[in-house]
Amino acid sequence: DAVLASSAIIVAAQQAISRMCPPGVASVLSFGRVEALGATNVLPHSVDIQGTFRSMDETWRKRAHDLITTLVHSTAQAHGCVADLDIRHGYPHVHNDVHLAAEFKQAAIAYLGADRVHDLGIRMTAEDFSYFANEVPGCFYRLGTASPEEGNDLGTHGLHTPTFDVDENALKIGAGLMAYAAATVER
Repeated sequence: DAVLASSAIIVAAQQAISRMCPPGVASVLSFGRVEALGATNVLPHSVDIQGTFRSMDETWRKRAHDLITTLVHSTAQAHGCVADLDIRHGYPHVHNDVHLAAEFKQAAIAYLGADRVHDLGIRMTAEDFSYFANEVPGCFYRLGTASPEEGNDLGTHGLHTPTFDVDENALKIGAGLMAYAAATVER
């Protein structure tokens, strides 16, 4: 029963990752797609599971990939199934240069006003920008895209949701901020 095996894999992976993750290391495992093309009374031949694993620690990420690999194959085998696993290693975590981020924050405050610049906690952001920031000092920031004062809900929905719609005024603000930062940040 591939459905039962896939369910066991999802639960076991969640449990193993949450239990084995080193204390203080941010990581997340999510399964966003599970597809079994059976019918109400017909068990499917296979189940496709797709998800993402992100971590702020590359050593733990490698260990977690190894753990997931072992777990997937052993759980499938225990259910009389065979697993075909493809782990794509994806982007490394985004790391901001402390000094550059501080300079950029001051530029943002000067350009936008202190009431419009907010510190965010650690985020599990997966971005190709991380390749650059791991080679040279970099600063990744988030530009708000909502304008609730305008009486609309543009930009108030999450970026990766079907209801997201950007307030295009945010694009002008972002371009202006980037130009201002390029002219004033010393790095």
